[in-house]
Amino acid sequence: MSYNLFLLLNVNHEIEPLMDHIGKRLERTSGSSFCLDQSPDTFFSVDYLHEGSDTSLVVDIPFGAEEIVVREVLDFLTYLEEYMQFQVLDPQLGKIIKSAETREILEKWKAANLEALKTFGDGHHFLRTIEERDGKKVMIEATRFQEETWQNHCSVAMAYGRIYDAENARSHFERALELDPDNGPILHALGVTYFNIKDYKRAKDALSRALELDPENPAAADLIKDCDSKL
Repeated sequence: MSYNLFLLLNVNHEIEPLMDHIGKRLERTSGSSFCLDQSPDTFFSVDYLHEGSDTSLVVDIPFGAEEIVVREVLDFLTYLEEYMQFQVLDPQLGKIIKSAETREILEKWKAANLEALKTFGDGHHFLRTIEERDGKKVMIEATRFQEETWQNHCSVAMAYGRIYDAENARSHFERALELDPDNGPILHALGVTYFNIKDYKRAKDALSRALELDPENPAAADLIKDCDSKL
């Protein structure tokens, strides 16, 4: 599950100098593949394609990431524009995007990202893991499990948290806690989420339970003090 951009390259370019130029900005993972993986939340990949007389760079942006990943992609496009000419084809928008229209990419990705989270919100799992396959770094895609698990709901909740949708994050953390009532990390995450939506009483209750399960949790203790100051 991802959002793709096709950079249609000017045919008058030499491959290796272009690869070297991209390699100065992104990590080269194979002969024609690159990625930015500063963290699992800011991962995107770039692949060079050559079919007949057509050449392009395919940018793959995974769903469930922070908005910053799209901004990193747009920064990469700006960097590439200094080297060569290309057109940006956005299949999701169904048109060539001009430089002045890049805001449309961000808005469309945000909408598609939210739709993906809704679709995967019934027991699917957004795995935020990068692994190497055949010498190329890839983000593991969302995977469907037959059995509903607390891990699934926590993963979806964290994806909602990355796009600052605390209400939906809350509902998934609550369901995760129903499935595993004595899970300290879930209680901590739920407490943080309650705090973010300014429900300080429930935040304190959840964080206090998390602290009981793990007394060596200074972050929970500090946030409880913050709750007390708000109540």
